[in-house]
Amino acid sequence: MALASVLPTVPALGELPGYGTGAHVVTEAGEVPVDWLATGERVMTRDHGFQPVLWIGRTAADAAPAFDPVGLSAGALDGRAPGHETWLTPGTRLPMTGWEIELHTGEAEGLGPASALPWQADKAAAPKPVRFTYVLLPCHGLVLVNGFWAETVLLETVAMSVLSGAIPAALLRRPDVRAGHRHAAGRLLADWELCAMGWRAPGRTPGRRAEKVA
Repeated sequence: MALASVLPTVPALGELPGYGTGAHVVTEAGEVPVDWLATGERVMTRDHGFQPVLWIGRTAADAAPAFDPVGLSAGALDGRAPGHETWLTPGTRLPMTGWEIELHTGEAEGLGPASALPWQADKAAAPKPVRFTYVLLPCHGLVLVNGFWAETVLLETVAMSVLSGAIPAALLRRPDVRAGHRHAAGRLLADWELCAMGWRAPGRTPGRRAEKVA
């Protein structure tokens, strides 16, 4: 049963959480570059301790023509993270806090896409080729990527439509996986909510920053 897949760089992959070349995740053995990460390794999650990697998907070639990668400069999020320049798919969601979220959702935190962040590195500096790694865990979770929390693949509608032929059917049928992906790791911020909070408008670069990225 194949537990790692080479994925075609179709635009829909940009909507799924992916980590670019040079990103490191924390495992039981320490920090590991995502390009070296293998199925079976246990990665640290924010809410569920160490979880085993069930499946990995990777783009094989330059992904930039398929979707616009989001670059975060070193220290862009809180002065400390990321530890070095990091590239994410636009749809990779990060935990965000701030009075805007509390005002609009009544909750202290929400998961918003990297594309909504105003701190973005010069895309001309993106490594060539830009390869992305996609990680599936038994449950949707947040993992440490270069010092900040970022989501793993959530088996929602878009992911199932894009990845259903790549992820082994036996994994998708597992009761623990089905239960672990019934709910997201946090409150998912809708695009209209981000617009209402002034973080981004349709087709425009966001004009203000979240109070904090957790």
